[in-house]
Amino acid sequence: MEDRKNRLKTLLQLALKANKLAFGHDFVVRLIEKRKVALLLIANDIGKSSYQSIIKHVTDMNIDIIKFGTKDDYYQILGKNTAIIAVLDINFRNGIRNLFSNENKEKSIQNKMED
Repeated sequence: MEDRKNRLKTLLQLALKANKLAFGHDFVVRLIEKRKVALLLIANDIGKSSYQSIIKHVTDMNIDIIKFGTKDDYYQILGKNTAIIAVLDINFRNGIRNLFSNENKEKSIQNKMED
């Protein structure tokens, strides 16, 4: 888990330096409407109305959503007080998605071995 968090931190910091991240509900919604968002990272402690609003805007769009961490985690990683991170680059999206899909594969393998 810590290894994945460190790799995610590295990817997000690189994306931030490359200006491939966006923050803030209203700004992210505008980018979603312009179809510029490749992936959304949403904190587990996001407000209910903010979460519902984001979900409403991404319905019928091909945008990956990953609920992970907390607002405090995002602040520690990026120095930004936010519950929503929009990843604007496909390559960064693929890197982040691979981190999470590898964990799911590992869990599946462990569950099969335990059966």
